[in-house]
Amino acid sequence: MNARVKVNEDLFELAAGTDLDWLKRVFLAALRDAPAFVAFRTAGGAEVSVLIAPSTPVVLEENEDPLIDFAPVELLDWNDDSMTWGYE
Repeated sequence: MNARVKVNEDLFELAAGTDLDWLKRVFLAALRDAPAFVAFRTAGGAEVSVLIAPSTPVVLEENEDPLIDFAPVELLDWNDDSMTWGYE
């Protein structure tokens, strides 16, 4: 299963076998420290840098995961629709 990330209008494929739980933890950590940048390299070698800056403050308790739901269609959708997550 290849993961994909859409940043604005650009769609990037992540390497097959990407640990989505690890990726999820990275983004949750970024949300706790927002605003923060998350950067990673895709399967095609493209470097992606994403600014995590929610329009409203995010307060997460330990082990709380209210914003990211790894469902088959869209995993994360910001209010401004600048970034959506999904996997195939």
